[in-house]
Amino acid sequence: MGKQIQLHMLPDDTRTLWGFITAHDPITLTLKSGDSKRVIPLADPFGERQVMTLWNHSLLPSLERKPVVSTEGQIYYRIDDGLPVLEFSPSVACSWDEKNALLQGRIYGLFESHDRPYILWYDSITRWIRRHFIRNPVTSLGGYIGPAAWEWFKAGGILLPMFSPPHTDEWRSFVDQQHPAETPS
Repeated sequence: MGKQIQLHMLPDDTRTLWGFITAHDPITLTLKSGDSKRVIPLADPFGERQVMTLWNHSLLPSLERKPVVSTEGQIYYRIDDGLPVLEFSPSVACSWDEKNALLQGRIYGLFESHDRPYILWYDSITRWIRRHFIRNPVTSLGGYIGPAAWEWFKAGGILLPMFSPPHTDEWRSFVDQQHPAETPS
């Protein structure tokens, strides 16, 4: 069974969360997929747009990607979802319908066959997020929003799901409900 916590974060929020995560365990942050089985730590993860992996060396002493064959027959390498690592999909800043927007990210773990320390690690991260971030004001999206992203949202930023939705009337209505126009007095 998988568990996730959804997040809207700006780089300052990511730095703060990363500071908490790395203060307690020896962690490497790396891209989940790559062109090599070798895992290389990210030098600057705060502007990353690709899915990453949080690797806790206390839980898994070594890590390498496994080869995967794409539908076109090309080989790439990916970290196995069945390992005791966490997937970290970052929030991504974008433009939607000419408005500043932020795609939702997440931290995800697959807990089918792992022992208690892995679950406790994930739970400690989610507890910290729940204490230090704000429950997402767009309830249909769920999850949490970091303090910097919260200020950005209050200034008119748009919160989107993990994908950039099509420009339809339904999605425009969804976006417009986030910042309804003030009624004149």
